[in-house]
Amino acid sequence: MEVPRFIPFLLWILMRDADCDQGNESFVFAEAGKDVSFSTKELGPAEDYVLYKVSTDRDLLLFNTSTQPEGSYSKEHQVVYFRNLKNFQLNTINSSHTGEYRVESWIGGNVKVQRKYFLIVCSARELFDPLSTHVGGRVHLCGTDLGDQEPAVIQLYREASACKTGYIRRDAPKHLVLDTNSSMDRLPEDLRDRLQVDLNSSSVVLKEISDNDFCNFYECLIWRRGQCQKLTATSLFYPVKPTYTIFGSPVTLPCNITTTSPDQVYWETLESGNVTLLPEEPSHNDTHQEEKMYMLNGSQTGDYSLIIPSVQHDYNEYVCAHHHYIVKYITYTCKRNISTAIFSNSETVELNCLTPLENNPQWFRQRAAHGKELILDSDNKTILPDDLKGRAKVTFSFSLIISNLTAEDHGSYTCITDLVGYCVENTIQLQYKNPYGIDSPFYKAYASFMSCGLLAMLSAVIVVCLWKRGGGQPFQQKRRRDTETPGLQASGVEQSGDGALPDDLEKDEHTV
Repeated sequence: MEVPRFIPFLLWILMRDADCDQGNESFVFAEAGKDVSFSTKELGPAEDYVLYKVSTDRDLLLFNTSTQPEGSYSKEHQVVYFRNLKNFQLNTINSSHTGEYRVESWIGGNVKVQRKYFLIVCSARELFDPLSTHVGGRVHLCGTDLGDQEPAVIQLYREASACKTGYIRRDAPKHLVLDTNSSMDRLPEDLRDRLQVDLNSSSVVLKEISDNDFCNFYECLIWRRGQCQKLTATSLFYPVKPTYTIFGSPVTLPCNITTTSPDQVYWETLESGNVTLLPEEPSHNDTHQEEKMYMLNGSQTGDYSLIIPSVQHDYNEYVCAHHHYIVKYITYTCKRNISTAIFSNSETVELNCLTPLENNPQWFRQRAAHGKELILDSDNKTILPDDLKGRAKVTFSFSLIISNLTAEDHGSYTCITDLVGYCVENTIQLQYKNPYGIDSPFYKAYASFMSCGLLAMLSAVIVVCLWKRGGGQPFQQKRRRDTETPGLQASGVEQSGDGALPDDLEKDEHTV
């Protein structure tokens, strides 16, 4: 049985990896057709530097700074040395450059320090965006179908680097953690039973994510027919949590960690030039709290939240870190616009976002009986709440159109757009108008009718009350005047002309 020609090379890598824990050895992965550099910075100052390609027969001298001036180019080996950059550079590399290289520093005619580089050249390279997930989740570290029926050999390297303000600082050595051409028993203990491998699709899935998986850099090499066909690289982070606020307002950024070394928990921020913020003692005074952000001492509670008494920046990044644990926040100081829209049952309303078209906003809703909820995922324009499905849609300009409105839609609708360095927040107060409410035409007509009716009833009541109060006398007197008026006109004082009394009165006098 013929042994595939790439097996010895993979065995060479496995044997070399056993020594890669030493500080003077490292792996270098590169794409064919590109340039690659070997640093001399780690070797310290020296009179001269020499670059070799290691061979089983005889090491090949590629460049010697003592015989070749700085910046000169070795056309034979396509190598150049840059003293100011402190590195050797191989130009336009290909698969034949794959192998072991050695850099030496010389002082006084003797080798002072040497460093080994193991270069692997791949036909293609793809750098993925950082993977954002959560504890207990799963991510695809490798996944590229090259359209070949032949199963691939997969190598996965992990670089346990430190994080600085949410970005990986790659200053740690690479370690081979998976090689499908060897026994899975070689897997590190922390990865056993957590890696799912599919050789046909060149897929590697890491499941049951733990704190130790974060802030690492992963590089995946896909081998077929003795060649590295593709290199994929990515990193793993906790989700970035955006926080929206207004200028001058206080903000609390939570960070809860259970640890026996609270002095190793720290915050970093762009605002302070990546200076760590050590925990404040509980005795710090109120003046300090008002003037400067501080970190809670969570040695007893596990709460290491960062307290910002007054936000003074349009945009900032804050990272709470502890070894491999990291929580990253991005604060946006929003410019706010507030308006009002009134609606009735079954109406349709269009809520404008007022955002540039190149930005994908988020829509939030807040109602009296509910908390603030995300109602629109701007990445795929999916309406999230069930009560809006079939009733809401998004226009090309990211306006939110809601039809068949009901009283349940009453509330605040906010569109937030993240721009470079700041955000815009447009809030529409959507107010429900009852068709029979106080401001409706029906209510106004009804109120006018009732007012007239009440006025008529009040007038009638007044008349009746006056009549009853007089005991009916006004009507009796009127009837009596109507009957007595003719006699008075005939025998009255004015008609007699001489002041004579009426006949009946004269008769009374004679009687007396």
